[in-house]
Amino acid sequence: MKIRTLSSKDYEKWDEYVLNHPDSTFFHLSGWKQILETSFNHTPYYLIAEQDNGLISGIFPLFHTKSFLFGSSLVSIPVVICGGICADNVEVYGALLDEGKKLARKLNVNYLEMKNIKENDSDLPTKDLYFNFKRTIYKSHEENLEAIPRKQRRMIRVSEKNDFSSIVHSDRLGEFYNIFASSYRDLGTPVFALSYLKTIMDTFNESCKILSVWHDNKMVSAVMTFFFKDTVIPYYSGAVKEYYKRAVSDFMYWELMKYGCDNGLGL
Repeated sequence: MKIRTLSSKDYEKWDEYVLNHPDSTFFHLSGWKQILETSFNHTPYYLIAEQDNGLISGIFPLFHTKSFLFGSSLVSIPVVICGGICADNVEVYGALLDEGKKLARKLNVNYLEMKNIKENDSDLPTKDLYFNFKRTIYKSHEENLEAIPRKQRRMIRVSEKNDFSSIVHSDRLGEFYNIFASSYRDLGTPVFALSYLKTIMDTFNESCKILSVWHDNKMVSAVMTFFFKDTVIPYYSGAVKEYYKRAVSDFMYWELMKYGCDNGLGL
């Protein structure tokens, strides 16, 4: 086995490994390498564990980030919520981790961060900085509605009285961005550039869509959503402030759940 860095000819093999590994996430796909390198100028170090027969047995996507506030770090993966090592076994995992540590020392970073979904047996320190919420989407709308807590079900029923409608699409990014950016600013959160979101949509095509909610021919809320394996991943979202009291967000996520149900996907 040898550890080497990803080259352009490896993208298809890398993504095939990601799609077939049980612990992989949407954010392990090779498309994020170009997205984060282009949009944030982070330097990528995508490590591959390769067997003598040329087959991949593990991957470790890393980025060297430099920030005035947070210093120099090696992160798997910045900006997004998941990352870390995917490997066939403990031996491969350890080899990739050792290579990541060597790279961290070579680059003289302040720390190496892995956003693992699952805990591992490593003696590295851990922090619960990120949270993921996952739930099953059942085969019928009735089952899904019944599985939602009573208070939330009531808000969905309230929202359905407001003459909202929804569509799923791959265009109208500008309209989505205006709502998204306004919502982030209202929360006092820095806003990503429109070009970053456009690069995501251009990179992932059918695996990235927007579900938008409309009222009186006006987009009033929307969520950029990723589709990976059998999973629906609502990610970037926003809503027009005056529609909060009409439970527009409850309607939006219920419509997305229904879309996942109708298309045989799970959340």
